[in-house]
Amino acid sequence: MSDRRAYTKEYYQLNKDRILSYQRDYNRKTGYASIKKYLRKYRLKQKYGLSLEEYDTMLLEQNGCCAICGTDTPGGNGRFHVDHCHSSNRVRGLLCARCNIGLGFFRDNTIVLARAIEYLASFDEQEEFDDEEEENKQYNLTTQTL
Repeated sequence: MSDRRAYTKEYYQLNKDRILSYQRDYNRKTGYASIKKYLRKYRLKQKYGLSLEEYDTMLLEQNGCCAICGTDTPGGNGRFHVDHCHSSNRVRGLLCARCNIGLGFFRDNTIVLARAIEYLASFDEQEEFDDEEEENKQYNLTTQTL
């Protein structure tokens, strides 16, 4: 580590409370929330060609849910992620953090995704899940009547 970096790190550790207090005060005075909204608006437009209104319209069209799994909990940064084709940059929809990461791990490759579905289906775990869910329902009914 360079001398300058070491000095900066040490200075920060010694003055952490004072620095964080200054940052909080500065953010309050400058209206950090409006800056965040501006940056979000700017990034959506630059990266995907979307306005905030178009994003909100997409979310309404998806009933406030992920386009893949249907959850209304976005996860991650608290907002739904804009899913887009990496080659054409065309926006496909809004996804929760888990589905967005999942597609990323599969590199948006439909062949690999189809193989993953076949793989999961070969174990037929859905039947086991349904049986377990039914057992839980019966257990809950019996414990409620006690």
